[in-house]
Amino acid sequence: MRAPRLNDAEDLWLWRNESITRESSINKEKIEFSRHLSWLENALRDQNIMIFLGIEKKTKNKIGVVRFSKKQKIAEASITINPNFRGLGFSQVLLEKAVAAFFLTNPNIGLKARVFESNTASFKIFTRVGFKYRKLQQNGIMNLHLSYKSFNELKISSEKRKLHNDG
Repeated sequence: MRAPRLNDAEDLWLWRNESITRESSINKEKIEFSRHLSWLENALRDQNIMIFLGIEKKTKNKIGVVRFSKKQKIAEASITINPNFRGLGFSQVLLEKAVAAFFLTNPNIGLKARVFESNTASFKIFTRVGFKYRKLQQNGIMNLHLSYKSFNELKISSEKRKLHNDG
């Protein structure tokens, strides 16, 4: 995992504009490349935005991107996966690693995610990482939340289970 660079802009833009990604996004409109590039340039400089690009170890292919946008004591998390890596189990690993990296420098900031009720795959990924369902908005968007404490408790219990199963 690494921070994206400007030379990643085209890949990120293509993933963001892909039809399944747009269908699952809050903002469903296609974004022009110039607008996306401007956004990425600003996001990479913005202290309130953290972006992590997942890289597959063996092939060095780009898996997807996780973005955290901080506002006061909460940050909104979003994930976009390279369409070539959907359904292969990378999403949860990428989100979990990005959340852990985020909390290393932001332990006092909670996380939220907004997921459409119909997007069961994203809901499962976020809840497996520890996000808890809070409420359903009228527009069919579910609000999910995660604190540093909850994330650490989940990781500790997961590690204990693994030790018990391996032992």
